[in-house]
Amino acid sequence: MGALDPPRKPPNGAKTQPPFARTYAQIAHRRGRQIATVAIARKLLARCFHILTELEEPTTEKATTGRARITA
Repeated sequence: MGALDPPRKPPNGAKTQPPFARTYAQIAHRRGRQIATVAIARKLLARCFHILTELEEPTTEKATTGRARITA
């Protein structure tokens, strides 16, 4: 596939759901839409945090506490 080709559709015309659609629907049914929105936002934030901490390179050779260091 080239860089400008349109994305492929699933076979048989099936539609795909966004990654958190099912979780959102379950929480919204049980707890309400606003709580479900916050819950999904927290899940996304947690994923972003883990991705960013994996990309981080240690700046010093001291033992770290495992927390992310943000340097400007």
